[in-house]
Amino acid sequence: MAAKEERFPTVEVVLRKVEEALRQVPDLNYVTFSGNGEPTLHPHFDELVEGVIRLRDELRPEVKTAILSNSALAWKEDIREALAKLDRRIMKLDAGDPLTWRAINRPAPPLDFATVVAGLKELKRVTIQSLILDGPVQNVRGEPFDRWVETLAWIAPQEVQIYTTDRPVAEAKVEKVPKAILLEMAREAEARIGVPVRAY
Repeated sequence: MAAKEERFPTVEVVLRKVEEALRQVPDLNYVTFSGNGEPTLHPHFDELVEGVIRLRDELRPEVKTAILSNSALAWKEDIREALAKLDRRIMKLDAGDPLTWRAINRPAPPLDFATVVAGLKELKRVTIQSLILDGPVQNVRGEPFDRWVETLAWIAPQEVQIYTTDRPVAEAKVEKVPKAILLEMAREAEARIGVPVRAY
């Protein structure tokens, strides 16, 4: 087994755990790909998606499938094809310009903003989830906010979800955004984009 694959649970282990949940958890609404790390990095992501959907269809057809993704691999056609099979795609995009995006997300090279955004544009019925921050690095006002709204309008998601941090972040002076400001941002963005924007 390659070193990369050793970092991930095997397809068999994941599907066995999903089957147990589908059989044993009574109030189950979603089977969601998420966790400690980016789920699309799994070397057999497409196989996992197909396996989970097959189990769901056999055991609990009323349960939906979803993903929480950082969008890093949305540029890959095979990943987008696997994502398209899920009922919900909740994909991260925390900024609308390369400078703010790099400051907030600190992506590993060679990943770049334009590539991520182009991949998100290709996804159908996507929900965009954005972390809103204030301080030296911010996307709450001015040009960073305007560029975020413009980029969302270009991607044309079916819904946008915004939230602020509850945990410590890498940049010490980054500030949590009050709920009242989040709600105001959501109203303005929704009016400009024309899709629901929900503040959490």
